[in-house]
Amino acid sequence: MEITPTILVFADISGYTRFIRLNKISIIHAEAIVTELLDVVTRQAAFPLKLNKLEGDGAFFYCDIGNADPADAVNDVAGQIDIMMTKFAAKHAELVRKSIGGCICGACRHLEALRLKIFAHLGDTVMKCVNDRVELGGEPPIVVHRLGKNGIAADEYVLVTDEFGRYLDHDVYPSAKPWRETYEEIGTVNCKLFLPNCRDLEQPTVWRLTRLRGIAEAVRLFWIGFSDRFTRGDRRFQNIQASESAAKRS
Repeated sequence: MEITPTILVFADISGYTRFIRLNKISIIHAEAIVTELLDVVTRQAAFPLKLNKLEGDGAFFYCDIGNADPADAVNDVAGQIDIMMTKFAAKHAELVRKSIGGCICGACRHLEALRLKIFAHLGDTVMKCVNDRVELGGEPPIVVHRLGKNGIAADEYVLVTDEFGRYLDHDVYPSAKPWRETYEEIGTVNCKLFLPNCRDLEQPTVWRLTRLRGIAEAVRLFWIGFSDRFTRGDRRFQNIQASESAAKRS
């Protein structure tokens, strides 16, 4: 066990809870869609940023700074956050285009409502090895998760604490403003809010089940969800193996 300066990043798919609640019947498509979107996000993480674990609709990453320059680490991670947002937007738009004229289930009909929010914080974090996995403790992991409960009206943004933001060489997005949240357990957290440009997704008026490409996409998603039931134990995401290897060396 050790206490070390650590960058913590939580990527959360907004609209997920409503997405799942609306789609009890189409849960296989819903989970397949969210899995594909999370996968494209986690694949953008590269050393020194590592995936710690998946949390339903989100992914939790960490970067233990140790004796390295915090500014170098923060700006490296900020660049990766930018790529995560870009790749998510591209994959999301691709899935929306493929779904046009296809499946009639709620998951596919409400696909365009999904967005990505990313939170980042830096603080002294307790790192310990439990069953060959890295577990993160202390206040910083609590802070970065609490940031998901906020008063921001937007559904796609990057929110970083001042502890992280003070080392940034440049803003993640041109549209930025100070933000503050207060939580009963941890007090006031001063942040910086970055808003990407609004995305207009192609949504032509097309009857469902009228386009071969859309129907083929529905079949593909169903097969992904169905096959996962038999391969779930073998399914791996980018950097989980790296995290486990780090834990074994600790």
